[in-house]
Amino acid sequence: MRNTANDLYYKLRTRINSNLDINDCAEPWASTVNLLNQNISTYTLLQTRRAAGTGGEPSVS
Repeated sequence: MRNTANDLYYKLRTRINSNLDINDCAEPWASTVNLLNQNISTYTLLQTRRAAGTGGEPSVS
């Protein structure tokens, strides 16, 4: 299920990015895309740490 959720999440991000490009960075999409990208980065870091066996939650800045 995680792979399916990841695929859908990336499709959603791609559509939002496309809409952002079409509307020449018109709000509210820019803030939404930035938040999604931040969540993706945090999730990827967490997965990397778990795979490496270091565990722990990534710090949120």
